Amino acid sequence: MTSQSLNFSTLDFVDIIGVATKSVSLRSQGSLLVLLGGCGATATKPEAMAVDAHETQRYETILGSIYVIVEGGNETSSAGTSQISNSDFRSAIVDSIKATTLFETTADDSSEASYVLHASIIDVEQPSFGFSMTVTIEVAWSLGNKSEDRPIWRSSHVSTYTASAGEAFAGVTRLRLATEGAAKQNITWALKTISEDDNVGVD
Repeated sequence: MTSQSLNFSTLDFVDIIGVATKSVSLRSQGSLLVLLGGCGATATKPEAMAVDAHETQRYETILGSIYVIVEGGNETSSAGTSQISNSDFRSAIVDSIKATTLFETTADDSSEASYVLHASIIDVEQPSFGFSMTVTIEVAWSLGNKSEDRPIWRSSHVSTYTASAGEAFAGVTRLRLATEGAAKQNITWALKTISEDDNVGVD
């Protein structure tokens, strides 16, 4: 009989022994993940974080172009968990702006833009294990234009998304889906809030 190797990721393995490890301290859980060598993590996908053009509401278009700046993100490593990079989150925001037609155009350089949107990823809380994985993301947003010395709109938002076992078998996949879902909700909230602000789009 030919032996076959089982390719479990850290999260998949912890899913299987989750009942036995629920009483383990957070520090011990972290040590367990290191010892097991968490592999198989996949990076978040910009298209999964962006607002769907077929499902979203179209907003009244604000005249002028907008440039997006993102900070606070992290790259995904093969030994870690799914993270949101600055470039991927920026792509998701830009694609969402286009999908909602919130601004007339998007600019490739801040010097060419009428508005600049800053998004700073403050915190990403992810579970170590679980059949349903809930991710919470906090993002600080600010919008400025060339005629103002200070932001014309500023706010922060905490969004949460839960990926159930029914959405994906692999734990690493559920974690990525939950991370993408929380990011998408945060972007959706930001664009909707900007569209409803009376100070935006007023010269």
